[in-house]
Amino acid sequence: MGRSFEDNCKEDVICRGLQIDRKRRKKLREWKRSRGIKSDHG
Repeated sequence: MGRSFEDNCKEDVICRGLQIDRKRRKKLREWKRSRGIKSDHG
């Protein structure tokens, strides 16, 4: 039981990280668009 709990915690942390990463990427995309920068190498 303790083992499955640890696995769930790990997955939860990974899911949270992915959600934060998506939000950051979305903000970066919108920011780049507003600045008129199309290339990722800025």
